[in-house]
Amino acid sequence: REEHDTHKHALIHTIQTLRLPITASFLTTLAGFTALMFGSSPSSQSQGIVLALGIAIIFATSFVLFPIMMSLFYKKVDFKPNFVFQKVLDFLGNLASYQIKYSKTIMALVLLTTIIMIFGVTKVQFSTSNSNWIPDDDPVSTSFREINSAFGFSETIQVLVQSNKGDLREIEVKADIEKLSLVLKGIPNIDSVSSVYDGVSDDYSLMYDELTNVRSSSFNKDFTLTVITIQTLNLEQGDDGKSRVLNDIKDALKTNPIYNSDTSLYGNVVRFDELTDSLQNDVGVTTMVGLALVFFVASTVYASFTVGLLALVPIIIAVIWTVGLMGFFGVPFTSLSTGIVSLVLGVGVDFSIHLVDGIKKYLARGKEMEEAIRQTLMTSGKAIFLSSLTTTIGFLSLVFANLLGIARLGYSLSLAIISVFIVSIVFVPTIMSMTNNKKKKK
Repeated sequence: REEHDTHKHALIHTIQTLRLPITASFLTTLAGFTALMFGSSPSSQSQGIVLALGIAIIFATSFVLFPIMMSLFYKKVDFKPNFVFQKVLDFLGNLASYQIKYSKTIMALVLLTTIIMIFGVTKVQFSTSNSNWIPDDDPVSTSFREINSAFGFSETIQVLVQSNKGDLREIEVKADIEKLSLVLKGIPNIDSVSSVYDGVSDDYSLMYDELTNVRSSSFNKDFTLTVITIQTLNLEQGDDGKSRVLNDIKDALKTNPIYNSDTSLYGNVVRFDELTDSLQNDVGVTTMVGLALVFFVASTVYASFTVGLLALVPIIIAVIWTVGLMGFFGVPFTSLSTGIVSLVLGVGVDFSIHLVDGIKKYLARGKEMEEAIRQTLMTSGKAIFLSSLTTTIGFLSLVFANLLGIARLGYSLSLAIISVFIVSIVFVPTIMSMTNNKKKKK
């Protein structure tokens, strides 16, 4: 409206100008969200489906409803920003000059910050604790904590022994299980180890009779299955987020095989370890798929390898910053957090695309690089700032949830949007300025 005489001309010009970057933003966002479907956990897959459907509906309804809403209410829109927002616009305008004059210094600061954040990445923990899903003030949780405080907390791990030839009423099986039990008892923090063979005679006939007639309830019907029960009072996790005791038990099972039998582990500790593996695998898979899809879509839409890189590199840096800040602030990864990287890819790539698109358009109109960056930051940058602010506030509302896992997700997503905004607004114009200078020299 600041550039056109009538609302109709302004609306048509707006749609014509923004339909390409908005479509590119939609497709790259869709690519980032779709990457979640390649995760192994059901929660990751369902997140991907819901987010992909959501962004598709938003894209469609925006083009349908935006012209109608703006036509109905355009007379009530004030084009003059308030005092605080004007200061923000002044800062964005001045930022263009710094990005032209001190581009190498800015890039050095981004690189230094990224290196610091990489150290924070190493401090991030993977949390599969029940505390993510049960409020601290839940009466059942309070009761369990009081019982554990008074009587100590003990965890049970079961080793399932399954015969792959004959049954388990063999003297060799008894000998191997007793040997394994001794090794397990020697592991620090294991309180007790028990099996059906405890106190059974070494005489084959007596052993067979007792196992068959007295202790048959500890086997299945054909005596091919039984369990070794392990009690531990220490559930300390290692740097990989897994139980130290469980790792020692796994090593003992590998080095002490049981005659004609296979072994497998069961229990909450085992389940949480498997969840940790699933979280780590999902983060790796969805990140790589998301990066590849975003790069492919951005490069294809703009028919430019460079645009694909300019859309991708800031997101990679922003992801490092996000996870690094999580490490420094002690916010762990949970099963919900697997979607953070794809959300950063989906939401953050919009910022890069709008900045690249705006700068390229102003350059095509004959503007100098500094003026192109300044105009882009004053227009697209203004929208990106408002989008970042409202999105961050929206995600921060999650911190008021009773469930710790939801609150942690809110902190993580807020840090992610702040990181994406800073990296995009600083990195993209600076890189384009440096690239333009090299072209001029050539």
